[in-house]
Amino acid sequence: MVVWNAQLEVRFPDYQDQMKVTVDNFSGIEAVLHADQVLLNGRYLTAGKAAPELNMKIFLPEGILESDVEIRWYRWSVKKSLYEVGVRFVNILKENQSFVDKIIRRLHCEHRYC
Repeated sequence: MVVWNAQLEVRFPDYQDQMKVTVDNFSGIEAVLHADQVLLNGRYLTAGKAAPELNMKIFLPEGILESDVEIRWYRWSVKKSLYEVGVRFVNILKENQSFVDKIIRRLHCEHRYC
C-alpha cells in the first residue's frame, strides 16, 4: 500500500482535461487509484467504445513515472467518500523496466522484505 500523488490526463477526441488522483496500491503492472470523480465534462472515463485515452503521471521521490493506463474497474467507497479505480499500465514494463524495478525494491525494503 502506498500513497502517491498523480495526475491523470484524459483525452477524448474532442475534449481534454486533467484530474488529480492518489495512487493507493501499486504492483508494477496495476494500481488502485482514489479519485473524486469518474465523470468529466459529462463523459464517463469508463464509457466502453467511447472511453478516452488515459495517461497517468505518478510523482515519486525517484522521479516521475508516466504510462498510458486502462481502467479495469471502479466502485464508490462509502467509507472513504471517493471512487476506487483499478487501472492497468499499458507498456509500462517495456518502457520503464529499470525504474519500476527500483520502485518495487524500495517498496519491499520499506515493508522489510529485503
